[in-house]
Amino acid sequence: MNNEFGNFISAQRILHQTTCLYTPQNGEAERKNHHILEVARSLMYTMNVPKVLWSEAAMTAVYLIKRTPSRLQGWKSLYEMLEELVNLLFHLRYLGALALSGS
Repeated sequence: MNNEFGNFISAQRILHQTTCLYTPQNGEAERKNHHILEVARSLMYTMNVPKVLWSEAAMTAVYLIKRTPSRLQGWKSLYEMLEELVNLLFHLRYLGALALSGS
């Protein structure tokens, strides 16, 4: 935190509270973020795509995680539970593959 930021939050009457370094305050969110990054890295490595597609890999990871069935959810995906729709994955393509017209 620098002085300029400190002056700004004081001027805006914002109460700024800091936490201890390297002590996560929200373990569940930290684990979910870690899981997303692990899946994204795995996709990037497996498909051997350039680092330019990192954001696509992260979004694809979230998409796949939401649609992966879980034993804890009665072998339903989060998508099925929230949307009450059958989880169809026929539309999936390889990461980094271009869709051909007409397919």
